[in-house]
Amino acid sequence: MAGLDDRRQEITARAVRDLLADTLVTLPALLERDAVASLHFWFATFSGLRREVFPMLVSARDAWNAGAGRERLREAVEAGREHWLGVAREMAADAQAARRFALEPGAIALS
Repeated sequence: MAGLDDRRQEITARAVRDLLADTLVTLPALLERDAVASLHFWFATFSGLRREVFPMLVSARDAWNAGAGRERLREAVEAGREHWLGVAREMAADAQAARRFALEPGAIALS
């Protein structure tokens, strides 16, 4: 991120970084601990570009809230982990990809 000079690219890179951290550490830990209140709090702050590019997690959360259990949440987190790691690697390796993702965030969305 230090090499980015475009605000859109920086916002996109931060969203990808945050989603990667959330799917690697935060959400798995909350699910493992069965920390329902903390999960609700986390989702209350799940907004902006992070929410826009990770609709799969929104759908999983909606299913969980409707009583479907946490399995879809776990599946979305696992899919997100692989996806956001790949996006982060691509952005780090290819400045053109970082520019394209910043201009078209839908290109990295995980539905």
